[in-house]
Formats: sequence, C-alpha cells, structure tokens
Amino acid sequence: MVKYVKMQESLRISCVVVVISIVQSLRCGENCVCDAGQKIAACSNTKASDFELLLQNNQGDIDALHVRDSYIRGVADNIFFRHESIKELTVSSSSLNSIEEFVLDDLSGLEKLDLSSNQIEIVGHPSSFFDRQFTTATAFLPNFESSGHLRHVDLSRNNIKHISEDQLYGLKYVQHLNLSVNNIPIIHSGYQWLMGIKTFDVSFNRLTHIDQAFGQYQMVMKEINLSNNYLKEIPKFSKVSCWNLQTLDLGFNEIELISKTGIHNCPNLKDFRAHGNLIHVIKREDFMHFPRLQNLHLGQNAITEIEDFSFQQNAELDSLDMSVNSLKILNDFTLAGLGMLRIVNFAKNHIEFISNNTFSNCRLLQYIFLSENKIFFLPPSSFLSLRQLRLVSLKNNYLSLPYADWFYSFSGEYYVDGDTGVVVEKTQLLAATINLEGNPWTCNCKMSNIAEWIRSMNETSSRLGFECIFPRYFRSLKLAAIPHTDLQCSWIFDFKSYIYFYSTYIVISVLITIAIFWCRLRNASYR
Repeated sequence: MVKYVKMQESLRISCVVVVISIVQSLRCGENCVCDAGQKIAACSNTKASDFELLLQNNQGDIDALHVRDSYIRGVADNIFFRHESIKELTVSSSSLNSIEEFVLDDLSGLEKLDLSSNQIEIVGHPSSFFDRQFTTATAFLPNFESSGHLRHVDLSRNNIKHISEDQLYGLKYVQHLNLSVNNIPIIHSGYQWLMGIKTFDVSFNRLTHIDQAFGQYQMVMKEINLSNNYLKEIPKFSKVSCWNLQTLDLGFNEIELISKTGIHNCPNLKDFRAHGNLIHVIKREDFMHFPRLQNLHLGQNAITEIEDFSFQQNAELDSLDMSVNSLKILNDFTLAGLGMLRIVNFAKNHIEFISNNTFSNCRLLQYIFLSENKIFFLPPSSFLSLRQLRLVSLKNNYLSLPYADWFYSFSGEYYVDGDTGVVVEKTQLLAATINLEGNPWTCNCKMSNIAEWIRSMNETSSRLGFECIFPRYFRSLKLAAIPHTDLQCSWIFDFKSYIYFYSTYIVISVLITIAIFWCRLRNASYR
C-alpha cells in the first residue's frame, strides 16, 4: 500500500513537471500573449527587435504567429530559420514595406499568410524603370517550391502597384487571394498562373484592363470581386474556367453593356452585381445564359428600358434590385419568367405606369419596393395573386385615390357564383404591410367608400390608414377619423385647396430665384 501511494505521488510530480515544461515551452516577450497548448503567439505594439527575439527563442515551437499594430518596417534575412512548423503568419497594420527575397521560403509549412494594412508597393521584382529606381517598398512572397501548402494570402490595404509573374507562379496553389484596396492598374498575363484560385478579390484598385490570358485556366474559381475600379469590359472567360463561377461583382465600374462583360460561358453563376455602372438598357440576351442566377443587382445605373422577356431564362432568380435608375414603365412582360422571385426593388426610379399583370406571375413575391417614383395610378388588382406578400413600399409617390382591392389577395379557396354559375376564387385580407406615406391623398367624396371600409376593419385601421394632404384643412388627419359628411366634392373646396397649394409653390419658387439672382450679383461685384 505504501509503495502504491509513493508511486502515485511520483506520477503526480512528473505530471506537474511535464505541464510546467509545456507552459514554459513558449517564451513570450513584452506585449505578446502565448498559448503553449495550441502553439499560438499574438503580439501588438511590438518592435522589430522584440519580434526577432520572439522567433529566436521559440524555434520550432510556434504554429501560428500573429503580429498587429506594431512597427516592423522590414523582415530580416534568416529570421524564420527552423520555423517550418509555422502554419499561420500575420503581420498586419505594422508599417511593413520590405521583405527580403527567400526570407519566407523557410516557412515550408505555411498555409495562411496575412500581410494586410501595410506599406508594400511591389511584390517580387520591379518590372518598370520607374519602379526599379524609385520604389523601396518591395516584398517577396514564398517561391513555388516552398509554397505547396499555402492556401490563403491577404495583401489588402497596402499600396501595391505590381506583382511579378514569378511571384504569381509561386501562388499557383493559393485558393483565396485578397488584393483589395491597393493601386493595381492592370491584371496582366501572369495572373493566369493562379490556377488553384477559388475566391479572388481585386476591389478598390485602379484596374482599367484585364489581360485575355486571365480567365483561361482558373478552373475552380467560384468568386471574383472586381468592384470599385475603372473597367469598361472584362475578357471572355473560357467555358472550362467559368463553369464553377458563382459570384461576380462588377459594381461601380464604367461598364455600359452587359454583353461586354464576357461572362456568357458561366452557366452556374448565382450572384451577379453590376450596380453603380453606366448601363442604359437591359437587353433580352443579356441574362439568357444564366439559368441558375439567384441574385441580380443592377441599381445605381442609368437604365431607362428593360426589354420584354429579358429575364425569361432566369427562373431561379430570388432577388432583383433595379433601384436608383431611370425606368418609367413596368409592363406585363418586364418580370416574365420570374416565378421564384421573392424580392424586387424598383425604388427611386421615374416609374409612372404599372400594368395590371406586372406582378401577377411572380406568385412567391414577399417584398416589393416602389418608393420615390412618380406613380399616380396603381391597378386595383396589382397584388391579388400574391398570397405570400409581406411588405409593399409605395411611399413618396403621386397616388391620390386608393382602392380597397390593394389590400386583398386570392385565398386559394373557390366557390360557385349563384347568379352566374361561374367558379370564383375567394379573396382574403393581405397580411402584408403596405406603406403609403408621402402620397398626396385628396380626402373628398371619392374617398368616402374607402374611409367606410377602413373603419369597418377595426383592428387594422391604423395599418390601412391614410394621412390627408388635400384639402389643407384636413392635412395630417387620418382618413378614418374624418366624418362621412365632411368628405365633400364641392368645386369650391377643391378650388381653395389647389389655390393654396400653387400659391405656396409660386412663393417658394420666387424666393429661390431671388436668392440665386442675389448670389450671382454678389459674386459679380467681388470680381
């Protein structure tokens, strides 16, 4: 028994010694936190000398090293000697502008490299005379022989102007490359070596051209972000390279025609964004090659027309954003073929006319945004076929006369009309919220029927309420709160309200004109 107790105590002592040795196996310097169990070191506000000392004291013991918000201008030669175990390396927000050639080649096990938010200008050997003579902010990444495990590279938020072809060849197996927020002017032919790329972000650069070679061998690429550049068109991707592409963001460029985007060989594209461009017309052939398209964002363009049946081949489209354009008409064929559409946004256009069947074939619609247009008439049966409708925004339009039918949809139940013998589908009150604020509702005898109907709804009267604009003595009053006898159509009342409106408009216009004229006279006097 005594022997057993002594053996147990010796085991406890040995375990304590092992634990202490493990905890002390990582020697952290000042401003660093280390996790010996997971072999992680994280540092901030660190100097270059402390960074080098940390690596020297822990050779082979670090799997992940993260340095942020420090001051490390350059990475010295042989600093990563005997650190093949490092799988993740982060040196971000540290004023880094120089990494000597072959320095990172010692990190043969590196899987993730983050050099974001630094001051790197050239990656690899400079290509132009100007770069060779005047650029000192040069960094070298691992070469092809030592980058076999590298999959994630983040070089965003630097000042990168050029990445050499040999460095891109070294990134051949990288799957996720982030080059956003830099100064890259072109995607040159060397980018074709990114054969393993899956997600590629080059947004917020100075791109004006993409070489034809890129897009020919990117066979596993799923997502590419080219937004916020100066592109007018992109080259045509090959069928092999574009087969797996699912997301393409071309927002805020200078593209005028969808047909020039070179993506007609991308049958599995699901998310396409071309907002903030110079597109004027949506043509029938623009999206006919994308049967899997689910999200389409074309807002903030100058679109004046959507050709009939333009979305006929996009049966899986879930969300369509056409906001902030110059559309005037939505006819029966504008949304033809979009049976799966749930969200449609036509806000901030110049829409004046909406036909009876614009939304009738989109039976799964849940959200319709039509605010800030010039709609003066909306057909009573506009939402009858939309049982799943949740929200309709019609605020800030020119509607003056509402219809009770706007608030009803078909229920899916049928009955036989006793008078005609015709089978008729029953209607039900929509559960959707219909926002009608900011419309010039004229509360007169023409509104008496809708007022009685609103009052009869009781608990939903607030949701269906209309705030009167005309005549002026009813302004800001809810329609349901006005007695039936006060809703008159006398021409005298209408005449007074119109005189009040137009006189106010004229006075404000005159004041603005006087102010502009006075400013011009004042500027002329200073000259």
